[in-house]
Amino acid sequence: MKNTSSSNSFLITGATGFIGSALFRHLVDEGAPVWRMTRSSDHACSFPKARSIPSPVVVDLATVSQEQLRRLLPGVDVVFHMAAGGVTDLSSDLNNLKAVNVSGTEKMLLAARDSGVRRFVYLGSCFEYGEGSNLSEDQELRPISHYAKTKAEASQAVVEASPFFEQGSVVLRPFMVYGPGEAPSRLVPYLIQNALTGRQIDLTRGEQTRDLVFISDVVQALLKASSMRNIQGEVFNICSGHGVSIRTVADMVLQLTQSESKLKLGVLPYREHEAMSVVGSPEKSLKAMGWSAKTSLKEGLTQTIASVKRGSMADE
Repeated sequence: MKNTSSSNSFLITGATGFIGSALFRHLVDEGAPVWRMTRSSDHACSFPKARSIPSPVVVDLATVSQEQLRRLLPGVDVVFHMAAGGVTDLSSDLNNLKAVNVSGTEKMLLAARDSGVRRFVYLGSCFEYGEGSNLSEDQELRPISHYAKTKAEASQAVVEASPFFEQGSVVLRPFMVYGPGEAPSRLVPYLIQNALTGRQIDLTRGEQTRDLVFISDVVQALLKASSMRNIQGEVFNICSGHGVSIRTVADMVLQLTQSESKLKLGVLPYREHEAMSVVGSPEKSLKAMGWSAKTSLKEGLTQTIASVKRGSMADE
């Protein structure tokens, strides 16, 4: 993984996930040297410019050794560590989540340090806070689920490891990220697909309030976090600062698609560990990084609807 370019070279773990694949596509489009580490070779991001990029290295963070990781890192300047367990199943087994999210992150930190990585960017989670409105980076963490508890522990390890790296480490806590490329089972793609096909939309009562942030804005935050040397050992929210109920999101999708689908509220139960309000404060990110969410919810949903339509036509 030797870098022959004068620009930074990058490694993305969790590179086939929603956010990781979006970041990978952007870096490839920019011509940056980039490598990928994934738990599975399935769903590897594929598009014309990616054909010249090495295939992802398949690694299980729960079982891989620090030495095995170290051998994958020479020549890498910046690590984007996004791999995590329990993202879609917040009730996953605590021991398994610790093996991936905590021990796996600690092994990545040590391997990156030993390989001369200059900057380490970690993707945390808004659920580290528990729940609330106007959540800021300096308040006490009250994680509810096993997933959130292990993410909080890993975030703390990344902050404490900042002196390991020439340009330090940074933690980003994204809130509810949506946009083109998200898995069909997730809320926004589910709403859009059902609205476009006229199928009934089954939801909980839809009272949960979330802070939605568009995928391209998240990618820009990651890029800023990787390059700003004045921020080291810090945590930043990646959010809009605006809370929207799930019911409102569903109503917006129905309006934008001009769908006649029926919206059935209260059909589904709330999940175990459901947080009713998770809305962040973007003030620190704006002041320190000059980052803010640029894409309005209406604009982001419109772009996502167009993407789902293109995908549906391609499948026909």
